[in-house]
Amino acid sequence: MEPGLELHLRQDVRRKTHRLQVSWVGDLDQNAAARALVPNCLLRGTTRDPSIVAVSRRSEELWGAVLTGDVLKSGEVHVIQYTLEFVDDAYLPDRSGILSDCTHFLSEVLADPHLVEGRFPEEVVQQEKQKQRRLIESLINNKRSYANFRCTQEACSGERFRLHEYGTVEELEGIDASSLTDLWRRLVASSPKHVHFSGNLETSAVLDALAPVLQGHQGDPLPLKGPTAPRSAGDPREVVEEMEVQQADLVFCFRTEVNQSSELLEPLVIANGILGVFAHSKLFLNVREKASLCYYVGSRLENSVGLLFISSGIDVAKYSLAKEKILEQVEDLKAGHFTDDDLLATQKSFDNHLRVLEDLPAALMGIDLSWRLAGRQTDPVEYRKRLLAVTRDQVIEAVSHVELDTAYLLRPAGRA
Repeated sequence: MEPGLELHLRQDVRRKTHRLQVSWVGDLDQNAAARALVPNCLLRGTTRDPSIVAVSRRSEELWGAVLTGDVLKSGEVHVIQYTLEFVDDAYLPDRSGILSDCTHFLSEVLADPHLVEGRFPEEVVQQEKQKQRRLIESLINNKRSYANFRCTQEACSGERFRLHEYGTVEELEGIDASSLTDLWRRLVASSPKHVHFSGNLETSAVLDALAPVLQGHQGDPLPLKGPTAPRSAGDPREVVEEMEVQQADLVFCFRTEVNQSSELLEPLVIANGILGVFAHSKLFLNVREKASLCYYVGSRLENSVGLLFISSGIDVAKYSLAKEKILEQVEDLKAGHFTDDDLLATQKSFDNHLRVLEDLPAALMGIDLSWRLAGRQTDPVEYRKRLLAVTRDQVIEAVSHVELDTAYLLRPAGRA
């Protein structure tokens, strides 16, 4: 493979469909809005199929192949992702191979789009800009997600992780057909790429068929900045905002000093499970069920940037008590106030969850990509073994680094 181009193949004899995923990766920065527009414009037509209707018809001719494009962020990395899922030849009436047809189709979408005078059609760009504007503006409608986003912005104000994968409305304003077409050409030529394939095919057959998708890369990838080293928390801050909402959303951001290259990663994952991932976790049992202080409550890790978040929905009148009770669960965990049964139940819950994911190609590809972007490759089976081997002392050691950075409250406007 050329530098900056990685191919990951997984043969799965149980699958009736093949899944081909192409990921273009870059730094999460102020170009997020423009990068997010690219896949939407590419899916609007190719030179051979110059409209969205023609692209859809082409998919149908490939026995209902499903083509999608999206953007996401993995830590401080911005990912443009294209996925094509199509049926295995063994399940076609004439057993005719469509792998080659599908890879040529995807390569046309990525590298040979419909252009007018060498640019994306201006009306297509403007339409997609308007759709993305509405999408960005609609993010505020989901108050739970919005509160988490605002807490991230406040806690990570000087860090790339604060940025959203769709960018901002302001960033959209300066984008036109020429600048977006130039960006697409740079991405095709030099964006670092990961190509994942999963299906019931021999590796040699897949390598030959994927040639069209791998063409065009110049072997001189744009360097990524790499992950920001996790840091310790400063003096805890409290941010309160008001909005026309029915209930309050309370979000805490903690610094963990642990990232995906740390030896404490698996112990911190288990610690987070004991804290707030499962129905037996401390936050659910003690804050929601016993104290009835939250409509919902849970915790999640962002290991790539060394953060832990606790999110909850509360009655604003119970804010002080809910805050105290939530933080008490973290301190109890640090003090080792959990049983061996809590530890074992959490390990088994993660193990069962990961076993289910091993049957889902999309989930495996997502996990594999996130690990690789963080600079740590792992096998799902080995990862499960490491989680099952975590000890009580390791959990306490990992959680000892967790310190509160920011508390964010989104509360109903005008209420005392």
